[in-house]
Amino acid sequence: MSRQFVGLDKTGADAAMQRRRSGRATERVVAATAIALSAAFVALALIAVALPGDAALAAWLPVHLLLAGAATTAIAGMMPFFSAAIANAPPAPGWLRFAAVLGVAIGALVVVGGRIASPGLAGGNAWIAGAGGVVFIGGLALVGAATLIPLRLALGGRRAVIGFIYGMAVINVVCGATLASLLLLGWLPALQDWPALKPAHAWLNVFGFVSLAIAGSLLHLLPTVAGTRISDSRATVATYLGIALGPPIAALGFILGVDALALAGAVVLVIGALALGMYALDVVRRSFDWRTDHAWHRFTTWSLVAGIAWFIVGCAIAAWIVLRGGATATGWQLDPLIAPLFIGWVAQVLVGAWSHLVPAVGPGLPPRHARQRHILGWLAAPRVALLNAAVLLMLAANLPGLSLLFAVGIAGVVPAGIIAILLLAAALAVGEQPGNCR
Repeated sequence: MSRQFVGLDKTGADAAMQRRRSGRATERVVAATAIALSAAFVALALIAVALPGDAALAAWLPVHLLLAGAATTAIAGMMPFFSAAIANAPPAPGWLRFAAVLGVAIGALVVVGGRIASPGLAGGNAWIAGAGGVVFIGGLALVGAATLIPLRLALGGRRAVIGFIYGMAVINVVCGATLASLLLLGWLPALQDWPALKPAHAWLNVFGFVSLAIAGSLLHLLPTVAGTRISDSRATVATYLGIALGPPIAALGFILGVDALALAGAVVLVIGALALGMYALDVVRRSFDWRTDHAWHRFTTWSLVAGIAWFIVGCAIAAWIVLRGGATATGWQLDPLIAPLFIGWVAQVLVGAWSHLVPAVGPGLPPRHARQRHILGWLAAPRVALLNAAVLLMLAANLPGLSLLFAVGIAGVVPAGIIAILLLAAALAVGEQPGNCR
């Protein structure tokens, strides 16, 4: 009888181990798929910058390809992964995570295609973009489900913290995307009130979702990249409270037309950004002196830290714009934020994160990951210097008489982006050595 029980126990243990291995394999494939799609959107954004187009879409198109396409697709793939890993809980089903990534990516692509077909905000083929927005929102709902499902089995205080950060991020983006979708679908109140709703849409999506999801993940990803212990402190609390609460407060201020409320939300956001900077400095101070893959470690760490620095600058500029313009249409201006917020923060952290995650959590065996680290760390210091110098020039172009510097900065951003995409493609294409295949 005892032998039967031993056999049953062993069989059950083997089956459980097989399920865990299968789950990890699915996680790796989902992560690689999301990163590849994200890189494709970055490539499209670079093409949109380089090609002449309709004046109404000149800034809108690359920004939305980067934010709604690249950043949101990457977040859709990695946010559920971080949720399960941080909570030390089983991940959501693989089909749900695949559906979330594809829903977000397809929705973002249809939105962009619909806007190209109908550059105006309403009429014509604008309904195509509106329909894409509905698909996009559906994908976001799946992202929220895939992110929160693992927390059911999580223990301790992290369950509430992770649920708060990622839950607020999903709520913010669903609200922000709904405002734009109603506009594109021709809903009259949205059309009439769009001057007030547009800043709210931007604050909810740019700060309340993309920035909050990135910052919440960096609280755990940055120490991992730097090789130090993940710790909770007053800075981490101030970070997620400031970045989670500031944007919806500011958005509500714009919707209601209350200057003080919009400015209060902006100030809260700046406090959260500064707290994230303090946390990053502490992580760098405690970082590990790596003995191998020096270039790869330098590139990933420097990209994330530099991105946080630009995030602080971008938040400060956004708050200054609100201070000067109030809760009106002039309280949101896109041009001054393109360099620090969209390129220095979102794009740079995106590249730094995928450069770390592909060898860390992507499919394959250790020899393949070692080759990927070597590829992704190519010319680490010059690449980081090129991108950040370009961002600085683009930011300086906002000063009187220096507008030509914007084109000079773009001339640095485009090759930096192309190199990052080519290196990622090369890393993903690395195969297993014949002797290491299983």
